[in-house]
Formats: sequence, C-alpha cells, structure tokens
Amino acid sequence: MQADPPPAGKPVLELFLRFYAGDDLAPAAPLLVGIFIYGVAANIAFTLGWITEILWSGGDTSRTETFRPRIYQAGLVLSVLVTLSPAALLPLLRLVLDSFG
Repeated sequence: MQADPPPAGKPVLELFLRFYAGDDLAPAAPLLVGIFIYGVAANIAFTLGWITEILWSGGDTSRTETFRPRIYQAGLVLSVLVTLSPAALLPLLRLVLDSFG
C-alpha cells in the first residue's frame, strides 16, 4: 500500500519557512503572527480610506471626485510596495546576517 503524496503546497511552504527560520522551524510562529497582523492592518487601512474621504469632503463626496483617482493610485502603489517589501528585504537581511555570522 502506497502512502498518499504530500499536498502540493506543503513542500513549498516548508522550503519558505526553512529559508527564513533556518533548520529549526520553531521561529516560524512569529512569521505567522506577522501575517495575521499584516492582514488586520490592511483591513484597518482600507477602512480608513473611505472614512478619511468623508472627513476631507465634509460629507459631500462629490468634492473629492477630481483627486480620487490619484489617491487610489497612490494607495495601490503603496500597498503593493509594502506587500512586496518583505520578499525583497528578508532575503537581503538573511544574506547579510549569514555573511557576518
């Protein structure tokens, strides 16, 4: 009787965690906490978007129509940069720490 193959994503997740946490997978818990905190912060920022628009416009959102696309584009670019920054910074940090330690 053959064993079932592992789920397709499990080896990728394990490689990811071993890269960032090293061979000891115990430090992976802070990564998962960080993911949760990021999700909560993203939802707070999204909610603040429409709240601040109402505050800027004094309740009349037609006053914000002219600069709404620029605000949207700036928010989109910022959110993409914040989301991708760990993918760029953590490997760089890992290389720096490995070169000194």
